[in-house]
Amino acid sequence: MKAAIKNEIIKLWLRKKIVVLLIISVGMMILSATLSYFDSNEVKMASNEIYEMEKQSLKSLYSNKEIDSTYIERSLEIIDTKMAHNIPAEGYQTGAMLLFEEITGGFFISIILPFAVIILCSDMIVGEQTTGSLKSLLFSPLGRGRLLFSKILAVFFVLLGLSIFYFLLEYITTGTLYRFGGWTDQIVLTLINPGIYSVWQGIVLGFLLLVISMTFYILLAIFFSVIFNNVMSSILGFITFVLIQYTSPLYMEKIPYLYYSVFPNVKLALFLEGGGATQPYGVSLISAIVVIGLAIVLLLYLSMVIFKKRDIFV
Repeated sequence: MKAAIKNEIIKLWLRKKIVVLLIISVGMMILSATLSYFDSNEVKMASNEIYEMEKQSLKSLYSNKEIDSTYIERSLEIIDTKMAHNIPAEGYQTGAMLLFEEITGGFFISIILPFAVIILCSDMIVGEQTTGSLKSLLFSPLGRGRLLFSKILAVFFVLLGLSIFYFLLEYITTGTLYRFGGWTDQIVLTLINPGIYSVWQGIVLGFLLLVISMTFYILLAIFFSVIFNNVMSSILGFITFVLIQYTSPLYMEKIPYLYYSVFPNVKLALFLEGGGATQPYGVSLISAIVVIGLAIVLLLYLSMVIFKKRDIFV
């Protein structure tokens, strides 16, 4: 298995896919740092003014029957907790805090990760089937199941390395622009109930949730690569899902129970700061993890079954 995973990673490197992703990551990191720098130079309102405005906005939601009242009360509790501990409304201008914000809802999960998954996975199965390289692999002692799993793990390790590279570069850049450190500054996170945590704890929790989201994206792309007969269909299938995912918050109120589907819950790390798209509808972080976890298991199972049984690969 180790040799198979190594072989898949080498193939991705030789096809220049990893190099392309590194270039994209550096470019997006520079863009992120630039936007952050100009944003920091804008005139900011006092934290108390911002918090009072947020409170008034939240209280106005009580008239919306679709919004869970528990969410409103919890959000108000988060604001009160921040005010009691003198936590700035705009966050701390430190490398650690900006790293936390990037992990939970920055360019990486929103833009880089979906594009990276498309680049790495879209032709991993159907592309090799077209070129004929997959046929020889299917006769190896590894077996179809382990062959597919080695491909999945190869992509996972590449994306894991890419994320660490990106976030390390992000920290170095923002730390240089502002100041390094800030790991022990206090922030409010919502796991089950809002509580005070250090920034470094938020970074660890956010990264773990990001890894779960990453795993889902990988298996979704592999699934499309297995079920379709050409690369373009595989890419379009994945892009369609991402578009539905991004636009789902716009029509959640019109479609009953959509907020319990995978579409609006993929970005799990957003739930830490109360920014999950489905949190106003009563979906907790634990519920979202269960939804995405079940989807991961289902996608892996279906991909394995289809890959083992389709005669087209022989």
